[in-house]
Amino acid sequence: GDTKAALMHWTKALELRPVFAEANFMIGEELLKKQLVEKSIPFYERALEQAQGQLVYFLRLGVANVRGQRYDRAREVFTDALKRYPDNANLYFLLGYAGRAEGRYDEAVANFKQTLRLQPDNPDALSNLGYIASQRGDNVEAEALLKRAIQLDPKSFPSHHDLGRLFVKLKRYDEALPLLTRGAELNAKDPGVHYQLFLTYSRLKRKDEADRELAEFKRLDEVNRHSATPLGAGMQKDGET
Repeated sequence: GDTKAALMHWTKALELRPVFAEANFMIGEELLKKQLVEKSIPFYERALEQAQGQLVYFLRLGVANVRGQRYDRAREVFTDALKRYPDNANLYFLLGYAGRAEGRYDEAVANFKQTLRLQPDNPDALSNLGYIASQRGDNVEAEALLKRAIQLDPKSFPSHHDLGRLFVKLKRYDEALPLLTRGAELNAKDPGVHYQLFLTYSRLKRKDEADRELAEFKRLDEVNRHSATPLGAGMQKDGET
């Protein structure tokens, strides 16, 4: 396929020119695309070294380490990058994302707030802050943050899912249903949203729909059990990434 052809092209380029940051970077991109996270990381590392600190190489190396759950290295990469690019919202967002993934919520909140300092209407930072507030039981704050995130980005799956899940927790099932239904439209392959729909339909005494959602949850949970978690939400489309 295209990935195989691209890998052959860039590998050949490296044979002809061993110190070639772009070739290393592109091989890393192709490997990460195929979810070969561990194999991609050394190529990103070489690209960053050879390019002497280009921003996009910092970003993608950090993302690969987050995808590989190598959070200490990811944090190191993003922190080093901030020394060169101290006002880059993407770097703060990714530091926040890594902190959230590890459950280091104080650290995550601080970095998401730094993202908002630079980009006050960043819906993904607001969504992540809403998720953390929900996890901490700050339900009023979580609701406000997630509603604001949806207002700014009506196509945000995480915001719909997390606000719907919050309403399920609060037993506000009639309000949860449209949010979760929209979430399933935005990302039909996520098992979690189908599980929340199962709970909602069950509480609303809609058995046939509850059974359908439970079956879909079980099917997708098995399919996705060993899949890598994508990372990209919150990255601004400004040409940097």
